[in-house]
Amino acid sequence: MFKRFTISFIFILLVSVPLAAQDTAFEAAPCPVPIPFGFVEDIGPGGIQCGFVTVPENYDEPDGTQIRLGVAIINSASPSPQADPIFMEQGGPGGSSIEVFVASAPLYASLLAQRDIVIVEQRGTKFSEPFLNCPEVLDAIFESFETLEEPDDVGAMQACFDRLASEGVDLSAYNSVNNATDMITVADAFGYEQINFYGVSYGTMLGQHLLRDYEDRVRSIVFDAVVPLEQNFVPDVAINAQNALQGIFDTCAADAFCSERYPDLETITFEAYEALNAEPAMVPIIDTETGESYDLPLTGDIFLGFMRLFQYSTPLLPSVPAFIENTAEGDYEWIENLYGALNITLQRDIADAMYYGVICAEDSDFTADDVMQEGLEEPFLNSSGEPITTVLDVCQAANVELLDSYVDDPVVSDVPALIFSGELDPVTPASYGDILAGNLSNSTHIVFSGFGHGAISAGLCPIDIMTSFVNDPSATPDASCADSLSLSFNEYTVDPTGRLQFPVPTGLVDTSTDDFAQYQTEAGDLTFSLIAVETLDRDEATSEALSAIVRDGFDVPPVQTVTESSGLGDFVTNVYQDGTELVVTFTGQREGITSVVVMQFGPTQFQLFQTLLQEVALSVLVVD
Repeated sequence: MFKRFTISFIFILLVSVPLAAQDTAFEAAPCPVPIPFGFVEDIGPGGIQCGFVTVPENYDEPDGTQIRLGVAIINSASPSPQADPIFMEQGGPGGSSIEVFVASAPLYASLLAQRDIVIVEQRGTKFSEPFLNCPEVLDAIFESFETLEEPDDVGAMQACFDRLASEGVDLSAYNSVNNATDMITVADAFGYEQINFYGVSYGTMLGQHLLRDYEDRVRSIVFDAVVPLEQNFVPDVAINAQNALQGIFDTCAADAFCSERYPDLETITFEAYEALNAEPAMVPIIDTETGESYDLPLTGDIFLGFMRLFQYSTPLLPSVPAFIENTAEGDYEWIENLYGALNITLQRDIADAMYYGVICAEDSDFTADDVMQEGLEEPFLNSSGEPITTVLDVCQAANVELLDSYVDDPVVSDVPALIFSGELDPVTPASYGDILAGNLSNSTHIVFSGFGHGAISAGLCPIDIMTSFVNDPSATPDASCADSLSLSFNEYTVDPTGRLQFPVPTGLVDTSTDDFAQYQTEAGDLTFSLIAVETLDRDEATSEALSAIVRDGFDVPPVQTVTESSGLGDFVTNVYQDGTELVVTFTGQREGITSVVVMQFGPTQFQLFQTLLQEVALSVLVVD
């Protein structure tokens, strides 16, 4: 459904003692993701704890099969936090909540000032047991590269369903109603009488089920990238994708820089689409986990699918015109660089069977005739129409029990609610937020200009709004920071040595030297530098970069090192405490060159560092 874009971290640290809870079913365990800088794996302020809560697979059979839900608690900075924490839940269905929200913990400083954040790894997802992933799907994708035919999605999912059934998994139990009950079971385990709830994407559907079945337990609720329960999103996938990309075209045409730099963006998009469908380009890609290389047959339909996927991530939106132009000119390096993260790594991380367990139980009640076609252009019907109807075939194979029809009824409530929508969201348009707002009498709906799918992953403004709302749900939240938001398109440039291409950081002053690119805030309290080092020895490359950029002979030992393996490749992030300043290096390797990003900043700029790293450092390309 809302198949996602994240950068994943896999790392194991030791946990200390468990939460001081009442008589709970919480079992402490090592955190399965890295602890971000500024936090420790411990209890108390600044601590993050991980573990499991055991629940019935089927609540109608409480003594039957038991499953384990992964749980992470990000403890408040306050020694006496509020009694009502905020639960934060990811979308998908099937995405990992722990992976996303623990990594983002530094961005939630304002939320953590008064209350804990509780993250429940939804049943069936990556860090819960069992994990309902389907490697059969990835195998089918790799096989399709060899045969040059469409992957057999239905056959792959049937094989996955059969395997899970042989392992004793009752797929019908992995639905939104049980998922909502899981939230309350975890709340009970720690003695929380009321909770605040944040859900993004599918998490908004989960939030509505929670609000319907356990309204008295919800103090406030935040919906980000909404699907109202009464609105079946599946038949609308193609038209929503078309409208979102048209929004990019229109925004570019109204922007002085973009309209001059890319005057025929819409035309070249569909010319590239037609050309690639007529003669697909063979694009080399690498599975970084196995080291295997493949040739991706890039068709026009796959190209349009990439554009839709890009619009899930607001930080990637500024680069869309540049990537379209590159494609039209036969330069596919951006796909080589990003395909692994957008497809291979995330395919390994998503709980495919949980996805269909949810969708088939409550949103498979449509036919091919229900696919929205009014105003739909042929390229979007071709690229999205078949995947829409494939859902019906997979659901037939899944054979899950349908939930009662009440799960499609509007949820009506006066619990204080905050609703976020992105103007350019390709799957959950702002109109869906309007529908939900009409059901919730005590709600505020905010549409963020220039945002894609999921607001709080795109900047501090939505987080600040959410914090003020959760702290005082009875007051109208101050959303004035959203008034100045807009989409600024990236201008790509090359470093002074001509070896690296990257988007120019917005709002910073160019202070580059002959040897490396450099940009600073006007106040000089944050510096972003990028250098190309001709060695694949990471330690040597990092040392050379620090000596060139910070000071000769920089020998401060790192206080934290995180190695990340994803479809983008292997990256190493080092954090150094250099007096009152933090220094972060981010290294990637490609085509015999190590690119090293060096960021220097004071503690007050920590959140801007996170944003720049996401927007710029992950978009660096090696110039052929």
